[in-house]
Amino acid sequence: MKLIEAIREEASCWIPRRLERLCCRLEEMGVGAALLSSQASLRYLAGYEAPIEWGTSPFTPCASVLVLISGRRPELLLAEGEVLDPAPSGVLVSRFPGYAFREPTDSMAELCSCIVDRLQGISRPVLAVETAHLPAALLIAIEHAHTPLLVIDLSAEVAAMRAIKDPAEIQLLREAVRLTDVGQSAAREAARPGISEIELFGEIRKAMEHAAGGRVPILADLISGSRSAEAGGLPGNRILREGEMVIVDLVPRYRGMWGDSCNTLVIGHASPAQNRLLDQVAEILAGLIKLVRPGAKACDLDATGRAKIAGLGGTYEHHTGHGLGASWHEEPRIVPYNTLELKPGMVLALEPGIYFEGQFGVRLESVMLVTDQGAEVLTRFNHRA
Repeated sequence: MKLIEAIREEASCWIPRRLERLCCRLEEMGVGAALLSSQASLRYLAGYEAPIEWGTSPFTPCASVLVLISGRRPELLLAEGEVLDPAPSGVLVSRFPGYAFREPTDSMAELCSCIVDRLQGISRPVLAVETAHLPAALLIAIEHAHTPLLVIDLSAEVAAMRAIKDPAEIQLLREAVRLTDVGQSAAREAARPGISEIELFGEIRKAMEHAAGGRVPILADLISGSRSAEAGGLPGNRILREGEMVIVDLVPRYRGMWGDSCNTLVIGHASPAQNRLLDQVAEILAGLIKLVRPGAKACDLDATGRAKIAGLGGTYEHHTGHGLGASWHEEPRIVPYNTLELKPGMVLALEPGIYFEGQFGVRLESVMLVTDQGAEVLTRFNHRA
């Protein structure tokens, strides 16, 4: 019931608030119109959840574009056949041809025509777009029809907005992280000598989808034995053996929001050395969580994690953490170069690891909400139970 209420609240209340904030920022920037086309932005600003596992129809190269024009109502151009439920209040939803079989349909040409038409008479000749996600055909059509027109990239502005979660997003993220707890518990129960990586993943997926009550897109690293030294990889047919390390990293999308969790299992009985190393990495993760607070810099968290792991005689060639939301990897990125300061409302995952080439690897990960008092850990799974 809480989840259903959160989804309804988001559509009826929080999405219009997000749009209002962005439109105010566009006015400050002197932008006449904006086109939002990334999956994350469409979910965040219009409630549209792109189908991850099967994608859009092959006849619909671009399923949706959100059009924001100064002085007009936000409009979501959505391909026929795509689902939007519930539709957010304050957003006009218009359809353009998508899948068709009775006669040829050029879906992209139809979308280009719609947007070119919408951009007629904009108050200022400045168009803001997400350059990495705007189809070239659409940009060419716009520039051909509207000259002169200054096109600028809006990606950083939207990313900064999305970094601070509102209450509806936080509720949905709690549910997404809860699914990772279910998956990690299932992995612990099912992992045994003789099972394959892909069989183990099948048990994990079954448990998570049963808990979710439906299909759940899941990104996953599931690597065992010497493969675990590679840090990441898809589950395969490799058979798990007694005493081996297995890294299980689960990233499910639920109601458009992404969870994340990583644990390292030992198949059968762990040796004293294995238990000691796992305890040490768990202590490093716990220490990093204690440093999470408003004003803490992403680069400082990263430096602390790397220094602590180096003290164990190893290293890791990946980020120390990252934000979660409508994308599974967003700000705040916990990496060496990022001087961004943490703020209340950010949700991030921390995942220090240690890898020994050709032998094995260990990685543990938890998700937390930044509050005025520090970190509220959303991950309930106990890595060392």
